[in-house]
Amino acid sequence: MRCCHDGGASLRRALAWVPLLGLCGCSALGIYRFDKPERAPANESVTIPSQIEGGVALTGPMMAALKVAMDDFRPPWVTAEKQEHLEEKCLADWRYIDARVVQANDDLFYVTFSPNLSACGPGLVLLDGGVVYAIDGKGRILAEGE
Repeated sequence: MRCCHDGGASLRRALAWVPLLGLCGCSALGIYRFDKPERAPANESVTIPSQIEGGVALTGPMMAALKVAMDDFRPPWVTAEKQEHLEEKCLADWRYIDARVVQANDDLFYVTFSPNLSACGPGLVLLDGGVVYAIDGKGRILAEGE
């Protein structure tokens, strides 16, 4: 009568794959690194007012469409620090990109990005670099244009 003593061999085979998974990185498991936003020291904190007036009001679906467009226009792994030329550094920095979200109907959003390189450095001009996305309520890019 044979018992389940073969389990040790199965375990050894399974453990042999563990180092190889490390070579693949966490992306093989659907995990990626997320850096939490930096928090200012307590001595730099501000008091949030009880009511905030003005500003731009974005609905949840608008924010979802904006996130899809942002991730496509400039993927999260593209950073200003990794770029060689000043124009590329500016394009990789969200501070120099103007955005607009327009809700055409319940299930259609237009998101535009326009680089503002003049704010990045004197004399920097980009003749083309803006983009318009059409995004549906399911977070799918329906079209992309200039």
